[in-house]
Amino acid sequence: MEKLPLPVAEDDSDRKLLSDIARVGWHLVGISEDEDGPAYVFSVGLYHTFDQPEIMIVGLELPTAGHLINAIGEQMQSGSRFKDLDIVDDIADGFPMAFRKITDEYYHKYLGYALWFYESLEFPVLQCVWPDKMSRFPWDPHCEEICGDLQRLKPSGG
Repeated sequence: MEKLPLPVAEDDSDRKLLSDIARVGWHLVGISEDEDGPAYVFSVGLYHTFDQPEIMIVGLELPTAGHLINAIGEQMQSGSRFKDLDIVDDIADGFPMAFRKITDEYYHKYLGYALWFYESLEFPVLQCVWPDKMSRFPWDPHCEEICGDLQRLKPSGG
């Protein structure tokens, strides 16, 4: 992948994001729960640095989601590759995590800072999906309903 020029920082938040990407390889953006939906965290920089998808986790507490994305980033840094439909057992202690591709219809609603950084929709994103307490994912008909409800993405305007 050819590295694109970085955007120009306009404020301290932009400078922090660019500094984190230069120093570590990625930056985390956390969005608190509000009337529009649950809390979520996403990465910015994994695609730029490692030619890997950005990662988003929805419905967990911000520190927990951030810790998990950092663990994924560290695995990427060590050469691990993640793709759509993967299920991995070595990110969250005792629980599998699944990856599902996010289509660009969700980018504007959820990934604004990544859109600023990449200046386009031309970057991949995987949602890291967590299971219920019995290790069942939302697509399992026996999964706890809240697990799926918290992680379901809604398109912009909907």
